Amino acid sequence: MGAYKYYLVKVPCKRYIRKFITSIFGDPVKADRSSSVGCFLNSILTKNTYESRNIGDVFDTKYMHDHIPFMINKFQFTHIGFDVPKDKVLELNRYLENMFEEMLYSYCHVRIDINPERKKLIEEFVRLYKIEVDEDISMDALVKMEYRFRKGIEKKHMVITENAGTLFP
Repeated sequence: MGAYKYYLVKVPCKRYIRKFITSIFGDPVKADRSSSVGCFLNSILTKNTYESRNIGDVFDTKYMHDHIPFMINKFQFTHIGFDVPKDKVLELNRYLENMFEEMLYSYCHVRIDINPERKKLIEEFVRLYKIEVDEDISMDALVKMEYRFRKGIEKKHMVITENAGTLFP
């Protein structure tokens, strides 16, 4: 049996997102359908390498100082695609940022009884994923990110609780 041939697809991203994703899925990230990230990437891969002349209108990399290397196999390369369109890079990054925010919130939520100080929990979380505070992302941004996600969850729970009596009269 011969060895599988793989190709790299590099997707621009923020540094803290790369560290987070590669610590979970490996470096490079295997873009198969065994993970949600792999499934998402497969859904946006294309063979079309044409780029619009006005791509600057939909794609701004000034905050994306890094890239995530995704490993695709020969089947994906020939039958699905080998390029991520620039407008889809933003969608993938938003998906990965949502995943980061959800994991940050979950980490703090599960451990809040052990350590009630959220800032300490956030510091533990970034250490776990080897994210460097103030170099990759500021502590203020992390605290706000966790706070906004937590408040969004609380708001959804309030709406569900308020409507619970009206669901089944």
